[in-house]
Amino acid sequence: MTLNLTRRLALGIGLGAALLAPNALMAQAQKTIELWTFLDPTQDNSRSKALKHVITTFEAANPTIKVKASVIQWQEISPQLLRGARAGRVPDVVMLYSPNLQTHIAAGTLSALDDQLAKTTPANDLVMFPEAKDAKGQNYAVPWEMRVHGVMYRKDLLDKAGLAVPKTLPEMVEVAGKLGAEGRIGMGLGFKSTNPDAGMAWFIPTAVAMGAKIIKDDGSPEFNSPQMVRLMSLIHDMVHKQKVMTLDAALMGDSEVQQFAEGGRTVFIAKATHRLQFIREKSGLGDNYQMMEPLGLDPKVKAPAFVSGWTLGVPKASPNRDAALRLIAHWTSAEMQLFQATEAGYLPVRRSIATSPAMAKSPHIGWALEYAAQNPLKFNWPDNPDFLNATLARAVEQVVSNKATPAEALAAAEKAYRAGAKP
Repeated sequence: MTLNLTRRLALGIGLGAALLAPNALMAQAQKTIELWTFLDPTQDNSRSKALKHVITTFEAANPTIKVKASVIQWQEISPQLLRGARAGRVPDVVMLYSPNLQTHIAAGTLSALDDQLAKTTPANDLVMFPEAKDAKGQNYAVPWEMRVHGVMYRKDLLDKAGLAVPKTLPEMVEVAGKLGAEGRIGMGLGFKSTNPDAGMAWFIPTAVAMGAKIIKDDGSPEFNSPQMVRLMSLIHDMVHKQKVMTLDAALMGDSEVQQFAEGGRTVFIAKATHRLQFIREKSGLGDNYQMMEPLGLDPKVKAPAFVSGWTLGVPKASPNRDAALRLIAHWTSAEMQLFQATEAGYLPVRRSIATSPAMAKSPHIGWALEYAAQNPLKFNWPDNPDFLNATLARAVEQVVSNKATPAEALAAAEKAYRAGAKP
């Protein structure tokens, strides 16, 4: 597969994953490096097992180094690192979600990695995120996985009802209305302002496909636009008119809505590729859950691909920088990336993996990479994307609860964002 990834997926490619030469670490006494992770390697699921494999194979290849995995709730890793940097208590390696990287680059919590990054053969194989760069183009984090946000749907339900996969948002709502019975939720979005990630990952590309700007080139908000008002109205009607989403579900967080999918109770749900295999396993429905891109109003205008991922950074105060870099090199190696892709369904950060015969067993990976390559999201991400997501989600909460009209809620959100946009 040839990938011509622009901006968000071109992502500053051209830097390799071999962070250290083979002889960079001399024989030394055994040491322990700490990894801050939101995944628990002791758990019995595909993602945890993949992390355990990375750690055990790294320790086997580096007998003088042990990895201590400190498990932290994913929403708390970024703020805890900010606090830890001020207090002088940081790990050797930290997982950070790509939208949070600019906050840490601005705060100076991470060490620049360009002096350690080396080109590999073939060149341009490792994907790098633009959010990992500072204004001078220096990289501060390396991705270990990436994901494309889209919509997961129940293919078996559509096939049984003789319905085609919808091509527009109104068509999707219509299908959800027909199939959202027997305890099922037609549309699983979820806009709880304290946990709105999947809902906002659907909302932003959908709004952009409708012509919304959301954040202008100068960084100021443009929420109260005709396109955003229309999208808010559509969401309101999903709850109160078409009734394809209950009010309770609309006000739930990402993790709560996902539980419906795990129980096989959603027709459509906003999710990213990294959750597909987990939900397939948890629900027992296997390939009956499929992925598609978010839909807009015009079938000829596809919603752009929102690409993000978890990265590995080395805090400035890391006491074991060399060992930390060696772990990152192992994690992003072609061997580990192929293992993660085949065993846990991750999108690999090595372009060469996409053409591996092993990927034939995971067709959603090829779909996601192709979708992201053809139509990447071009968006003016702020330094604090969590604040943007929470502000817009609060507006949705107001609208679906009938506490404000779409225009009123968006005007209030724009005012609130202007007042507190700086992290």
